[in-house]
Amino acid sequence: MTGEAHNIVIHVMNNFYSLPESYLDRWITPSLQETSRDHAVIVLTGARQVGNSTLLLTADPFRDWRYHSMDEFDVLAQARNDPDALWAGTDWVILDEVQKTPDLLVAVKRVVDRNPEKYRFVLSGSANLLVMKQVGESLVGRAVYFVLAPMTLGELHKTQPSDILARLLVGDFIAEGNLPQAPSDSTETLMRGLMPALLTLDSPQSWTRW
Repeated sequence: MTGEAHNIVIHVMNNFYSLPESYLDRWITPSLQETSRDHAVIVLTGARQVGNSTLLLTADPFRDWRYHSMDEFDVLAQARNDPDALWAGTDWVILDEVQKTPDLLVAVKRVVDRNPEKYRFVLSGSANLLVMKQVGESLVGRAVYFVLAPMTLGELHKTQPSDILARLLVGDFIAEGNLPQAPSDSTETLMRGLMPALLTLDSPQSWTRW
């Protein structure tokens, strides 16, 4: 598959799974919101299709921030040639798929160091972003790191996250009893690892979103 064809497939999948009417709140969102108020840089990583871009394009306050994806060829070229133009005229910026242009992290470091307390960045990308040497060297002491996991059953069914772990950590042991049963329609979701279902050639969405 050529690079261009690969990007087309990514955009089709992202568009399909990023529809506002299909968005489900993620449990990690409150932590991201709180961190964005006090820290200049957030690094959000996760495997393809776990919902990084969808969260950042939909959840408050990030949906009102300027959004750039390095999947766009013109944005990628600008990131390499004139990165400061990506945040010209705004203080709140989301840079998605940043693993495609590691040098962009140096530009983010520079603008954050020169303008303390002014800018807020979310740098999003694939799971290997955390092991990139440039991330550690450029953002050490400047960024807070989050990893977005695949959708949980609780998120799928719009329930609140469990407080069992937090209670255990402070010595509040749960009384014996039966655990709640998983919803009856969970088997297929669990079988595909809580990832979105693949589009098939006979799916209407395969042909209507090109």
